[in-house]
Amino acid sequence: EMAYISALLFIFNPASIFHISNYSESLFILLTFMGIYVAFQHYEEFLEGNSQFQIFYVFLASILFAISVSIRSNALFYIIFPGYMIF
Repeated sequence: EMAYISALLFIFNPASIFHISNYSESLFILLTFMGIYVAFQHYEEFLEGNSQFQIFYVFLASILFAISVSIRSNALFYIIFPGYMIF
């Protein structure tokens, strides 16, 4: 329910014109959302220690955020997500 409402608010945001035009925001948002998805998709398994690929998911999320930082510098604050998973 909350994710659906958040997605609707994101889609119908007045600044969404930049996400569908030929700017870097669309790639930035794609990489950021993919990084957040990868970071928290297996977070419960990460806490329980059951996942064989714990480090892989943290590494993949970090790579996605690093590419996102190379596109827009304000993505530097997204280091919180993999850091939250590790510590």
